[in-house]
Amino acid sequence: MPEFTLPHQAAQLRHLAEEFTGVRAQVRDLRYTPGTDALHQIGALILQTQYLASQAVTQLAALTETPYTTVPGSRGDLEALASVVVSASAAGTNLGRALHANAYDAAHDRDVDHQAAHAELMQILRLAGGRLDRGAAECSRLADKIDLHLAIFAPAAPPRLTAEQYAALQALAAGAEMHLTHRGRDVRITTQGDTRVTVETIEALAELGLVHQDTSTMLHHGQQITITAEGHRALAHHTSRTGPAAPPPPPTPANGATNRRRK
Repeated sequence: MPEFTLPHQAAQLRHLAEEFTGVRAQVRDLRYTPGTDALHQIGALILQTQYLASQAVTQLAALTETPYTTVPGSRGDLEALASVVVSASAAGTNLGRALHANAYDAAHDRDVDHQAAHAELMQILRLAGGRLDRGAAECSRLADKIDLHLAIFAPAAPPRLTAEQYAALQALAAGAEMHLTHRGRDVRITTQGDTRVTVETIEALAELGLVHQDTSTMLHHGQQITITAEGHRALAHHTSRTGPAAPPPPPTPANGATNRRRK
């Protein structure tokens, strides 16, 4: 099943609101000759309202696949989006009634019938326009509400890392094993590789939720330290701000290696 993000959903709803407004403008500006011309123009508008209804159903189904369903009050918003389907469908029904009220060729010779049919048709078109206005308004309102939700509940930026914290997270992310152990009176960190990590660094990272300490084992056996999802996020954020860590300097050659061989 495809994944729908809330920003994408808000953008789609705004686009749908624009489409409702566009069809509404066509209904408002409709100029027709009774009979076949009215049939063709109004028939095309009916097809557009059917498209709007299908798009509203698509957006409603998509929104139910997002975390927005867990937001307090989201049920009312989903019901409002369902009402957009009703608005588009009702506008199509109104336009269908307009087709029925259209004075076809056989009625052209009866001016009274023609005038009555025209008046009824214009009234029905106004009803259809009102339905389309409501559909556009609901789509825009819901898009704005989703944006407000994103602004309020957007995740906070990851914490700034010290050089020591960054090095520890980088080592864990690269697969290094790290344990908190108790030796005698000392609590220390044992690591694989050349990374030196202090207990204070691990405690600070654990407090920030960036590493996890496995307390299911006894401290004197060694409690494994692993990087959390938030730790990966903080590491990626720090790397994007500062660039990748510089490679370590090459090892210093032994003194004899730099001396030229005497002849």
